[in-house]
Amino acid sequence: MKKTLASSDTFHFYERNVDNTKVYLEFEELEIDLSVKRNGRSIIKMAIPIEEWRSITAGWSTSDWSKDVTRDYSPIKISKEQFDIFLSKFQNQHPEVFMDGHDLNPE
Repeated sequence: MKKTLASSDTFHFYERNVDNTKVYLEFEELEIDLSVKRNGRSIIKMAIPIEEWRSITAGWSTSDWSKDVTRDYSPIKISKEQFDIFLSKFQNQHPEVFMDGHDLNPE
């Protein structure tokens, strides 16, 4: 349930359909400088190559979300079909949660 906002061979900038509170950025096969403060503070600093940053921000600026700030932290709208697909995948990955014998698809 990822929706790509921007991507290349080295990064994937995306949102998740069920989360209006975050965007996600993954780097692969890209050399970046990463520093983590060790004084107990939660600070992470990354040096991102400018070409990648331009692609990331261009993707964001053309996304539906960037043009609609009312979407930030708004309730998630998901259809019954989307929920059933999610629940079925979750059940397949975590069968122990459904140990009471109730099947999602009693056909």
